[in-house]
Order: sequence, then structure tokens, then C-alpha cells
Amino acid sequence: AKADQFEAALLLTKGQEQQAINLLQATLARFPDDPKITLQLSELLIAHGQSGEAKRLLTALASKNPNSASAYYTLGRIDLIENHPDHAITWLEKALSLRPDWQEAAIQLAEALQTTQGPTVALHSIQSFTAHHPDATKAHQYLAALYLKMGGTTQAYRIYQGMGRQHPDNPEIALSLGIMDIERHNWPAAQSNLQRARDLAPQSPAPIYYLGRLYEAQGHWAESLQWYQRIHSGPLYAEVELHSARVEYQLGDHKKALTRLQTLATAHPKEAQIPLLQADLLQGSGHLQQACLLYTSPSPRD
Repeated sequence: AKADQFEAALLLTKGQEQQAINLLQATLARFPDDPKITLQLSELLIAHGQSGEAKRLLTALASKNPNSASAYYTLGRIDLIENHPDHAITWLEKALSLRPDWQEAAIQLAEALQTTQGPTVALHSIQSFTAHHPDATKAHQYLAALYLKMGGTTQAYRIYQGMGRQHPDNPEIALSLGIMDIERHNWPAAQSNLQRARDLAPQSPAPIYYLGRLYEAQGHWAESLQWYQRIHSGPLYAEVELHSARVEYQLGDHKKALTRLQTLATAHPKEAQIPLLQADLLQGSGHLQQACLLYTSPSPRD
């Protein structure tokens, strides 16, 4: 299947669309109920502007193999991508009727329901699924995220607590609990969960970053900076630098903090948080005119 996908991509790049479609059609026929292959091949067509062809292939596959949950699921995904959630609901409900334990389909169905009928209907849908499938971690995570979106922080926290008991060796769950503990000002629990996440995923910078956030939230500036200084690169680095500057300023090293922010602003000219923090720190130290200039300067996005 991977070889076929690679060959089809080459054919599409060379403009040989019909040959690519014939190849993908044959591949789907050989793997009629492999969701990963069906989705990947369809997304390959969509990436090359052939979403209509992807739908045609999948519809033909569903016609020949009416029990192919994968075909219905992928048709639903395409309709969601193309902003047709009403159509997506029909396909995703068919997929779930064939594979009632398919949590990805349940999540996509909730997404479609949220768009068309609102978050409450989506909540009831994913609640029903998780009630029947207590081990569906992704679906429980989606349910918690939906609760958070609706302001149900206590419900989301309880869901993660339950997942933490079920999956004590999952670093993502431990990390999420630690982050929510920070927001709840439950410092000992946050420390415990973040440290556990770090032990379970020692190569991940995320637990280190949030340990810095934990100490920063308590006003323990020196300890916070020590954690931030352990991260030297990666996707969290800009956030680390931003918080490091704030902490350095609180420690009294105003010049170093403002220099760090200026370097960060040069590297990320479209990031509005940086000049806002610069202005906030300048205002706090009595440099009102300089703060005003930052507040009133036009954004690079304007």
C-alpha cells in the first residue's frame, strides 16, 4: 500500500492523473477496510485538488463493500474538511454503526454535531460513546476538551483523574493533570503530576516548561528561572524566553529582561504578546512614555 501511495503521488505530480486514480482504485480494492490506508490515499488525492475523485473512489468502494466502515469514515472526513458537516454526520454515523468502538469516528461525529447543532449536542454524543467505551482514551480527552471549552473545568479535571488512574504510565495524561492543577492553584498535585510526566517522558521539554510555570505562578522566581533555563531550543523555546524575561524582571534584572524581549521581538515580529509584555514591564518600572510608544505602535499585521 505504501509503495502504491508513493507511485500514485509521483504520477499525480507528473500530471498523469488517470493512471494515479486507477492505481489508487486497485489499492483500495485490496485493502477495503483499512482506515489508515483509505484515509491516506484519499488525502493524497485531496492534496492534489482531486477531492471529487476521492469521493468517487470511496463511494464506489462503499457500493462494492457496504460493510467498509473505513470508506464511510473517510467520506465523512472529506465532508468535514470541505465544510459540509451535515453530509459528514450521515457518513460518520454509518461508520459507527459498523464499528461501534471506533473512537476517531465518534470524535469526528461530535465535531460535525458541534458545528451544526452546537456544543451541547456534541457533548451528549461523545458522552454516550465514552460511557460505553471506558478505555477509549482519545474520546475521553476530546470530552474533557469539550467540557473545558464550555467552562466545565471541574468535569474535565475529573475525566483526567479517571484516565490517570486507568493509565498511570501515560505521560500526556499526567502532564494535562499537572497543567489543570496549576490553573486550580493545587500546587502539591501539580508538582507531583508534572514530575511524574517528566519521569515518564524524560526527553520531552513540556513537563520542564510547566514546572517553570508552576513556580512562576507561586512567585518563586529563582526556581522558575532554573527550570526555564533547561530548555534551549524547540517549539516551546519562544514561550520559554517570554516567561524567562518576565521572571528576570521580577528578580530585578530589568536590563537583561528587556534585552531578551527585544531579541525575541526581532525574531518574531508578528507575535503581539512580546511588545505587550515589554510595555507592561516598562509601565511597571515607571517608564510610561516608552510603554505608551509600544502600546500605540502599529502592529506588523496591520
